[in-house]
Amino acid sequence: MAVKVVRLVTGEEIIGDVTETDQTYRIKKPAAFQMVSGKTGQPQLAMVPGAPMSKENVITIGRDKVMYVYFPVTELENNYSKAFGSGLLTVGPELIT
Repeated sequence: MAVKVVRLVTGEEIIGDVTETDQTYRIKKPAAFQMVSGKTGQPQLAMVPGAPMSKENVITIGRDKVMYVYFPVTELENNYSKAFGSGLLTVGPELIT
């Protein structure tokens, strides 16, 4: 599984298990980022299902609709994995002593 974040030309970012082809990005278990109000009223970043009505829970996006793709920081990848993925956590280099 290659968890990546895809930034669309619309400004939206989608995280998921990304597979690249010559013309598309295929994203399994996609989640979108959304700003929500936290318990203290401060804005917080939340992940919401990216394709909640999809039978296969997979979306395909044309390369012409994508600005860039990147690997998320470990904390974001772990939060995604807990909520939408396998539940397995990645240990970052900062945790190794």
